[in-house]
Amino acid sequence: MLLSFGLIPLCQFAGEAIARGTNIPVPGPVIGLVLCVLLLAARDRTGRLAPAELRDGTFEKTGRSILSHLSMHC
Repeated sequence: MLLSFGLIPLCQFAGEAIARGTNIPVPGPVIGLVLCVLLLAARDRTGRLAPAELRDGTFEKTGRSILSHLSMHC
């Protein structure tokens, strides 16, 4: 679970660094989300090369757990 919990903010921070470093008008978290999707696509293509924690559904469970603590108030 620690690997999954570390990869999510790492993708966001990398996206933020890319956005600031290239001055493109796209928010860093959006770029981080794209990086996260690319990571999951690479995981699905490589199969057994990915760490076990990324293959057994822990990454998805961690994402759902984080999202469950975010609330939207109108």
